[in-house]
Amino acid sequence: MGDVSELLRLALLILLAVAGMYVQFRLVSKTGYSGWLFILLLIPIINIIFILVLAFAKWPIEEKLEKYKKVIDKHNLWQEVADLEPQDYEQEWDLGPDSKLVCIRCGHTIDSPDDICSHCGYNERSVF
Repeated sequence: MGDVSELLRLALLILLAVAGMYVQFRLVSKTGYSGWLFILLLIPIINIIFILVLAFAKWPIEEKLEKYKKVIDKHNLWQEVADLEPQDYEQEWDLGPDSKLVCIRCGHTIDSPDDICSHCGYNERSVF
């Protein structure tokens, strides 16, 4: 009977450890870093340094958001963004006659048929 309770405790401990690691993986992934960096949280002393870096460094996801904000600022589109309804995010953009393709990295208009920015070479775009 003692062996069974020890096995149950061990199974619960392993389950909690795996669940905790999954949560850490998801949290690190949401910052824009590779989720596998959560392994650094398992190493003593390094985990404290890593948490401090996460707390005070600019995350990659923040840098990408700032690029989007610069494009919106450059083309004065804040009101259009504010007027979007939640279902608008899930639909394809309407490429009407007034729409133009804008590079999300540098903000220049994309004129090439292959949607690659001639200014910086980036191939991700936004439609405004």
